[in-house]
Amino acid sequence: MKKIIGSLTAAVLAAGVLAACGPNDKKDADGSMSPAMSSDAMSPESAMSHDAMSPESAMSSGAMSQESAMSQDKMMSPGRFISHDEYKANSDKKTDTKSILFFNATWCPSCQAITKALKENPGRIPDGTDIVSVDYDSNPELRQKYGVTTQHTFVQVDAEGNAVRTWSATNIDDALSGIKN
Repeated sequence: MKKIIGSLTAAVLAAGVLAACGPNDKKDADGSMSPAMSSDAMSPESAMSHDAMSPESAMSSGAMSQESAMSQDKMMSPGRFISHDEYKANSDKKTDTKSILFFNATWCPSCQAITKALKENPGRIPDGTDIVSVDYDSNPELRQKYGVTTQHTFVQVDAEGNAVRTWSATNIDDALSGIKN
């Protein structure tokens, strides 16, 4: 008899636990689901109004257009370390990209270290930024244009090629910290 009562008690407890773990489908007196008691009451979707999430509002004039989304993608392109030749070939496409000219020399130890760091980890370059490797020795006209007198000099230029900011750096952290919006 004790075994039967013990088994029955265990079965009732197990049923109670399972019932508590099941969906909570309590209804109001009128038979409708109460928002506070529905299973999605605390869902992320319920935090947003249903109107804001409707297909109609997504297509409203204030919604992001495909063109707008595409231009934002361009603005957020990953940073790159590129050659001066590549920069010159695409200079007409640089309107939404920050361009940094990096005057460096192959014989300069700090230039070599910065170049190596940029090539090995281009993810450190801010999105929407091109760092352009300019050979210090073979570009005297660019050095003169931007007033560059030492290697490991960085010149941030605007879309028209005008200097916005100039700084020198002997390590990757200082080089990247000089980039301004």
